[in-house]
Amino acid sequence: MSHILTGTAHVYPIDNIDTDRIIPGKYTKTLDLTHLAGHVLEDLDPTFSQRVQPGDILVAGRNFGCGSSREQAPLALKAAGVSAVIAHSFARIFFRNAINIGLLVIELPDHALKNGAQVTIDSVNGLVESEGVTYQATKMPQVMLTNPQRRRADQLSQSRRGLPMNRPLTGLRVLEFTHAVLGPTTGLILSDLGAEVIRVEPVPGGDPTRTLKGFGLGYFPFFNRNKKSIGVNLKDVRGRDLITHLLHTTDILIENYAPGTMERLHLGYDDLSHPLSPPHLLPAQRVPAWPLPDPHRPGRSGANDERPGLHDRAGRSAIAGGGFRH
Repeated sequence: MSHILTGTAHVYPIDNIDTDRIIPGKYTKTLDLTHLAGHVLEDLDPTFSQRVQPGDILVAGRNFGCGSSREQAPLALKAAGVSAVIAHSFARIFFRNAINIGLLVIELPDHALKNGAQVTIDSVNGLVESEGVTYQATKMPQVMLTNPQRRRADQLSQSRRGLPMNRPLTGLRVLEFTHAVLGPTTGLILSDLGAEVIRVEPVPGGDPTRTLKGFGLGYFPFFNRNKKSIGVNLKDVRGRDLITHLLHTTDILIENYAPGTMERLHLGYDDLSHPLSPPHLLPAQRVPAWPLPDPHRPGRSGANDERPGLHDRAGRSAIAGGGFRH
């Protein structure tokens, strides 16, 4: 990501431009970047993909990128040639996805940038200049502007020299037994904060989300970036012995399997706390928000919506349509 960017502004002073307007959902069943680039913003401006040039800058209003968490939206913009997006504010998942793929995003609440004008961005100092006027944007932390490969090399060099690294959980090892969304997100946050996260996946095919199609294409890489993976048959005593060996060097264990699963595998807290110092168990999705008559049943978003009657409150059409409409 370059320190200084200059490009032509494409100004859309509209709030809440969501990911479906950035790249319509019917085109997101592929990660073909050329295909995505050809349809970017077509519902908002059908001519955008033909007019945009490499290095151009998109300017928008509040809450840019709201909606879906899929990464195709920032990927489509970058593939089309957009070098940066300036907006009053961003939806946080879009902001994070953009940083992950190297698309510069600048929060600039007050400006008078004009369509077609030349805009220069100083990403380090958070400055935006156009037509002789300089605006102070929100500055991003230096760690977010550093090339990831260079950052990893620097951290490895610091580690070899016995120097501290710059992320708060560096040096911690996490063993992750999770699925769905809540559990993998817990490991994701820990890995982003510097922990070494080792994800335990079933054999032989690994986590089922690796092979999701259509809207699910980006699910596995998004929720499992920065993690390591190991395939283990937890129903085999040799697999459990391997996990027990790993736990001798593990600081944190996280899991969100159905209640009782880890105990049946002889990997519950009581099983693991005796032969070694107990890890800091962080059970995800285990404590209900309110007392339930069946606390040992698995909990998912749909079931949790139905128990207090939220589906009924949403109307019969929402129930017939297969889910609660947020």
